[in-house]
Amino acid sequence: MSLKQKRSKMQATKTNGRATFKLFGQAPMQATLLHRNQAGFWIQGGRLAEFLGGCDFSGVEVDVCFLSANKVEWYKAASGNAHGAASGK
Repeated sequence: MSLKQKRSKMQATKTNGRATFKLFGQAPMQATLLHRNQAGFWIQGGRLAEFLGGCDFSGVEVDVCFLSANKVEWYKAASGNAHGAASGK
C-alpha cells in the first residue's frame, strides 16, 4: 500500500479550529483543536487548558495538552462554513 493510499484512510481533522468540549461532570469548555485521533485530542489554550492545569511534564509551562477521549462526553468543532457545527463522540 502506498503512502498516498494510507493517508487517504486517515481521519482528517481541521487543524487550529475552535471546539467546545464537554467532559463528564463538567460544564462545556472551549479550546483550540490542534489534532484528533482515536485516542483523544491535542488542544491548546482556552478554558479547557486552564482547567487541565499543567499539561507539559518537561518542566516548561505550555498550554498544549493531550485530552484522552474517554474523558470527553461530547465535543463540537466549529465548521468552516455557515452550516453550523460538526459534532462527534
